[in-house]
Amino acid sequence: MKLIKYGLFVFFAAFLWGKTDKAMASSCSLTSAVSNVTINHPFNFKANSNGANVTNEDAPVTFWSGSSDETYVCPAASQSMYICGTDDQYNIGGHSTFISPGITAGAAVTNGSPSVNTLTYGGCWGVSISGGPYPASGQMKDSLTTLNGWNKALAFFFISDSTQARNITITNKLVGRIFLTTDWAADGSPLTTVYVSGTITVPASCKLASNSVVILPDTYSGDYGKAGTGAKVGTGTTQPMSIQCLGGSESATIDLHVTTSKVSGDDIVTSNPDVGVRVLDGSGNTVSANNGDVSATLSDGAVDVPFTYVPVAITGKNPTPGDYSAIETITVTIP
Repeated sequence: MKLIKYGLFVFFAAFLWGKTDKAMASSCSLTSAVSNVTINHPFNFKANSNGANVTNEDAPVTFWSGSSDETYVCPAASQSMYICGTDDQYNIGGHSTFISPGITAGAAVTNGSPSVNTLTYGGCWGVSISGGPYPASGQMKDSLTTLNGWNKALAFFFISDSTQARNITITNKLVGRIFLTTDWAADGSPLTTVYVSGTITVPASCKLASNSVVILPDTYSGDYGKAGTGAKVGTGTTQPMSIQCLGGSESATIDLHVTTSKVSGDDIVTSNPDVGVRVLDGSGNTVSANNGDVSATLSDGAVDVPFTYVPVAITGKNPTPGDYSAIETITVTIP
């Protein structure tokens, strides 16, 4: 019988210990704090690079009164009090909330001063007392008034992978939480949960991912005289231009503008003045070398744009045999 009593006593003590640990959460409440706020704001990154961030510091959202008459309630008296922002994983100062591939987020608190927020201080802004603990409940006055200005919510967005980050529109997306706590911990009920609705814009950039040199087939000098001024000579070379874009919309429509240093009508004039090159699109239509344009739609941020380059008789004369060359510039614009 003694052995059974001892076993029951140990089990009961373990049960009480678990309940006590849960009761010692450090989060506090404020009478006027709203349970959640939604930040309606556009977030425009200035650069598409890993670690780049953007916030709504120009339009923070108030989530409690900030008054010294405000009443707080904590689990117990304490020497310190902090106001903290977290991500959706309750990491103080964290920004691991998944928004979309390449973009993460977290919540923070500001006092309204530009570039001053809880992330600046590791996730929390706090105050400590040396003469005695703050009571478990009371008003936000005396030394606690230093916290009163910290009543505005921010959402921070970060680029975690610049190769994946794209424009996105979100609606009531949870980004993080805000806590009033006595020990720099987010282990109880938050003051406020922060949501965001709006557009996130990532600057776009594109690059040529294919060979930039086009080799035209050999032709005979006499064919140019036979063809006559402005006529094509042969079938030319078809060479798709592979474009890869980062940022922006992964399905955006891009424009390619064609220019060169010397033209004859719509054709490129080469280093041999009797020989030109005509640029054709995928449908066989002429793309003017004098700022002509072609549109293409990205798929997952990439597209192959078909171009055909055909020799043209510029003057109708037989050109001097030999090599010729020209430079074509293609400028890509993406919304």
